[in-house]
Amino acid sequence: MPFCIKCGRELLPNAKFCHRCGTTVKPAVKPTPVTPPVMPPPYKSPIAETYYEMVLKPAAEEKLAGPRVKHREAPTKPFEERAR
Repeated sequence: MPFCIKCGRELLPNAKFCHRCGTTVKPAVKPTPVTPPVMPPPYKSPIAETYYEMVLKPAAEEKLAGPRVKHREAPTKPFEERAR
């Protein structure tokens, strides 16, 4: 229930003035709910997407795959024959 702003007495729900001191009562204003602003979707640059597909994605995949190691081929001749 509302109260008088001058004397503090409790007011009736639909009172236009205070019955004790006579102060006029302003009707209670209900605050309007605030809705958050709607954000637009982020801009996707075609250049950035191309750069990602051509440079960044292959580099990341290569990094995940690990370093490229070139193995030496196994010798075809026995060690004794190679030493000569």
